Amino acid sequence: MKITLSFATSPADLDALGDEWEELADRCPHARFFQRPGWCRAWWRAVAEGRPGYELVVAAVRDRPGALVALAPLMVRDADGRRELCFLADPYTDYHDVLCLPGHMDSALELVWRGLRERGGWDTCALREVPMASPTADWLAGIARTVPVAELRRASTCPTLDLRDEVAYRRAVSKYEYRSKARKLAAIGPVECTHLSEPAELRRYFPEFRQMHLDQWQGRPDAVGSFDDEDVTAFFVRLIDEVGSSGGAVLTRFCVDGRPAAYYWGFRDRDCYRAYRTAYDVSLSRYSPGAVMLRHMLLDFPGSGYRTFDFMRGGYGYKSRFASGTNQNVSLELSRPAGGRRQSLASAPATAVEHP
Repeated sequence: MKITLSFATSPADLDALGDEWEELADRCPHARFFQRPGWCRAWWRAVAEGRPGYELVVAAVRDRPGALVALAPLMVRDADGRRELCFLADPYTDYHDVLCLPGHMDSALELVWRGLRERGGWDTCALREVPMASPTADWLAGIARTVPVAELRRASTCPTLDLRDEVAYRRAVSKYEYRSKARKLAAIGPVECTHLSEPAELRRYFPEFRQMHLDQWQGRPDAVGSFDDEDVTAFFVRLIDEVGSSGGAVLTRFCVDGRPAAYYWGFRDRDCYRAYRTAYDVSLSRYSPGAVMLRHMLLDFPGSGYRTFDFMRGGYGYKSRFASGTNQNVSLELSRPAGGRRQSLASAPATAVEHP
């Protein structure tokens, strides 16, 4: 069956793809929350839209009847004086990927790669943080084998806990240190752990979560993506608008004696919890309120249909102490375009590329 390629290059194009894009993510077995349109739209509108140097280049592949069978959320941006082709929402995204229905992977990705080379407009390419278990990683490995300037390397290692693994789960929730500190916190006052997903709840408690995170990371040299960056705050606010009604965003609020002691912001991704950002009250640090909250989450989540707790990126020690396995990411980097003419992606003609 013939397939065709076109590029979405404006926010209006992203909106037009919305329902089809969401349906494709539902049908794609290796899709993650970060490939859904709400995440990508929120990042673009909060961080990149209207700023010089950024160009949308979301590749959409359709079959002959016109159904969307693959989508690669990409962009081009200025990077060290060059034009870099990369995934949309890099570096905010823990897992980048290409959405593709089974049976179309090889032909669709080949068509996307050829179309990107023909359109040009980029000097270097960095397709980062792709799960090694995804078929997209195999495609990147093929590029690395055939393109002399391409290099595929290991990227982040993301700890996970299988909530169905009885031995690992029991070990995680039974750690004496955190049970002991939970008792000490309970001696201060009643302990409550709630999981919030309604947009009104997210909007109400986001400022409190943000301030707690700022207080925890203020002045630390290892702070990454702190809320003192206005783009980060704007992205979270926009994300609530984009995905709040779907129940995808989950904010866990852990209180001691009526006072917030810790927060965890994550996402429900089918039967997996993606743990994105946490914060705790530094005045209670001797009680490890973040770890105690995490234990409460692990106790609650199996009853809510979760099967996996994914700690995602970030080499913090508490993650490995609770984890039972890992997800490995890979990244592909090219020092220059692998052929093709220099041409602005935004001004390229919108003619479809066809693949037999």
